Amino acid sequence: MSAMLGRAIHRLNRGVPILPRPTIAPFETLISLIGEIDPDLVGLALVDRDLRIVERDSHISCWLPDPGQRCTDCAVLFGMDEAILALIDGERSSLVIPSVELSSAGQPLSLDIAISWHAGREHFVIASYPDHRSPEGEWLLATERRQKRLAEERLQAIGLHFEIEQARYRHIVEAGTDLVLRFTQDRILTFANKAALGLAAAREHDVIGRPLVEIFGPQLNPDPWERLAAPDEKLLSFEQAVRTANGDTAWIWWHVSAVGGTGSGVEYQAIGRDITVLHKLRQETERANANAQAAAATQERLRIARELHDTLIQSTMAVLAQIRLAQALLRADPAALPAALASAEEATRSSIDQARGAVAEFRLPQDESLQAGIRRRFAELELRAGIAVALSLDQGVDRLPGDLAGPVLKILDEAIRNIERHAQARQVSVEVSVEESVEAKAAPSVHSDTRLAVIIRDDGRGFDLAGAPAGHFGIVGMQEHARLAGGSLAIESAAGKGTTVRLSLPLASVERGGDGGRRRRSS
Repeated sequence: MSAMLGRAIHRLNRGVPILPRPTIAPFETLISLIGEIDPDLVGLALVDRDLRIVERDSHISCWLPDPGQRCTDCAVLFGMDEAILALIDGERSSLVIPSVELSSAGQPLSLDIAISWHAGREHFVIASYPDHRSPEGEWLLATERRQKRLAEERLQAIGLHFEIEQARYRHIVEAGTDLVLRFTQDRILTFANKAALGLAAAREHDVIGRPLVEIFGPQLNPDPWERLAAPDEKLLSFEQAVRTANGDTAWIWWHVSAVGGTGSGVEYQAIGRDITVLHKLRQETERANANAQAAAATQERLRIARELHDTLIQSTMAVLAQIRLAQALLRADPAALPAALASAEEATRSSIDQARGAVAEFRLPQDESLQAGIRRRFAELELRAGIAVALSLDQGVDRLPGDLAGPVLKILDEAIRNIERHAQARQVSVEVSVEESVEAKAAPSVHSDTRLAVIIRDDGRGFDLAGAPAGHFGIVGMQEHARLAGGSLAIESAAGKGTTVRLSLPLASVERGGDGGRRRRSS
């Protein structure tokens, strides 16, 4: 009762009179107030140990029976005999019944009821007073109800979103082409989607509870899966061959992760993607690469064989011919022997130079472009021999096909050797250009025969073409390389007038682009 009366004091502060706490007003005071306080504010009643009403006042207490009757005969306190009598033993100080909805004179009435025991007078006091609910309390209750409603609506929205996500996940798992498996740490299957069941040609109840190796065959190498037992291995990705229902082998890329549980109860999910086609393409690519490497090795051997034939063998044959000539002159014309030996020596030096050039070619990258090869050779000539070189390269040279580099660079190597060994030149000019026919110039978009022109001039001592011995200065080899490439080579020289080498090679069909550049037409 003291707690209820304490709350009533708050109402008293708002202008509503109320009885003071029992700890302040003794029992005699309460008895003396019966009949004196405002009957619209508080109702008091005295009840004896037998729960019979001794006295009551105010219409507010009219909910109690008349004096002489038991208080528990009314509807409000019916069946509360034990609870009220327990107050005598001091188990609790008061019994409070808040907000009891009653009616008085046909009008609704809300009461707070407090029952307490006074041991000195051996009576119960039943206090009744209207429940004056404050606007703040009503607002708090309304706010609480609104928040509760919003929380319920939020929970419903979360539940709906969760159901949608579950349905979406089920659709992805069931309708997708990827394999989805769930299994325990010892690889006992607990779930398989339609794609996985289709690969195994089995029904769900036939595979659940069975080891993975029994479903997908002995090709399912257990080694990667066993790594899941390690404490730090919770995510794996690997490729593996599995056996399909028709006995074929399929390659699956697996992504395995732990999805729940701890210790021996951990469960894993494996998502597998069929990469059989990709695996076959990879194997075919590897075979094609191996064949291409073998073909490249064969091509390289053929190239080396051609280099040896064009350089060392021919030079050695020239030396052999000079030796045989010297032997013949030794018997027939000894006076001509020194000249023959000098020619043999020259042929031997040429053979050595060609051999060195061939070895140098083997050491160079075979994908060197024509433009890069020309620039490198004449830059080395400047550094090695101290000869000034004026180099002019047409802008279209860098777009010429790579198969032209071989014959052109071989001819340039021989020309450079002649300049170093014989010309005694101080300056060399080199012009490399792409020459078009008159028809191509008139109609640039027309496919036409176009040629590569290389002109090499030196200001050296020159030589008499008519008096030069056969095969001298490597002229025959240069002309042979030009002929094999479908072109021509001409040499102009005179004693004291320097030497000019003119090379012309066909470029098959070259198409001019809109920017004036040239590109070779593919066949």
